[in-house]
Amino acid sequence: MTLEGRLLLFDSVSINNDIFAKGCELKNPEAVPLLWSFEFDRAIGSCEVTRDEKGLLVKAVIFPEFEDHVRVILDNNGIGVGGYYNCVKTHRDDQLTVVDKASLVAASLVLSPVREEYYLKEVK
Repeated sequence: MTLEGRLLLFDSVSINNDIFAKGCELKNPEAVPLLWSFEFDRAIGSCEVTRDEKGLLVKAVIFPEFEDHVRVILDNNGIGVGGYYNCVKTHRDDQLTVVDKASLVAASLVLSPVREEYYLKEVK
């Protein structure tokens, strides 16, 4: 099972009052671990992450033993994605933390993504 969608939008304020500026430096490993609800001891797949003009896109491949569970949630409620980042360099702009440089550590499937744009779709 493969899911695709938006992982990050540049220049949009997160629920943590931080923002990844369009010009920020982002690094990610070749294969990004895919977690369930940010549980780091339970990878359920792996991802390829690419950058475009709007932010980051993700192509997530679910391990076969987790496909049935993910499909039930996807078919009933939809499923989203979020990123876990190691922020290397930031600065403050009023009440916001602006991320200048970061590394993507993992992506995670979530039931309620922080933005509508972060819901994923299955690739057939």
